[in-house]
Parts: sequence; structure tokens; C-alpha cells
Amino acid sequence: MAILTVISMSACADKTEAPDGMKKEDPYYLYVPESWMTNKGDVVGAYYSSYDKSNITVMPYGGDLTSSEEYWEDFKTRCTAEFAEFEVIVENQPKVISKRTALQYTYKLKIDGNDYKCQQTVLTY
Repeated sequence: MAILTVISMSACADKTEAPDGMKKEDPYYLYVPESWMTNKGDVVGAYYSSYDKSNITVMPYGGDLTSSEEYWEDFKTRCTAEFAEFEVIVENQPKVISKRTALQYTYKLKIDGNDYKCQQTVLTY
């Protein structure tokens, strides 16, 4: 069983063409604005610009964890240990992706003096 971790993901399951103004990033059904810069590799992502750090990232997780809940608890434990300022805002918010229930998490953290607000969607597939 694989766990798919998506930070701020927007996906449409049964479409092969990107909506107007968007482009599709393979191998996922990940649609991002045409003007965004993209990168590919083990992690697929896109970002607005070097000045505006808005971004979206999709990555598979193939570790020993078998559920979205297990993944989140492990992630949260690692973040709490790694970052002095890590605050969970929303936990276990259900979201349907490709007819499967994913869990969405929103949190804040501080890295090198910079504040970040993240939304992570975890889908067990």
C-alpha cells in the first residue's frame, strides 16, 4: 500500500486535458497555472516565482506506514522534534480525491526565521 503525500494539491481524477489556463504535470493528474515554473523527478512540483514562494508538491511515500493517520502521526512527531515552532491548525479534515477519502492537515512552522503555513493532503492508495 502506498501513501501519496500532497502539499496543497488540486487534482481532477477522470480528465486527460488540463482546464483552461492550466497545464497537467505527469505522472499525476496535477493541474497548475500555465505561468508557474515546474520541476520533475521523484517529487513533482510547481512554484509561482523566485519572489513568491507559493508552491505545490506531489510525492509518493513508500515507507512502512500503511494509513494516512499513521503517516501524519509520524510526520507530526518528526516536525515537533525538528522545529521549535510547529503548530497544527487543522487535523484529519476529509477530502475526496479520485473517489477516495484523503485527510487534509494545515499547520504552521518557522524555518530559518521565516514563517510558513502549509496544507498537506495525505491519500492512501
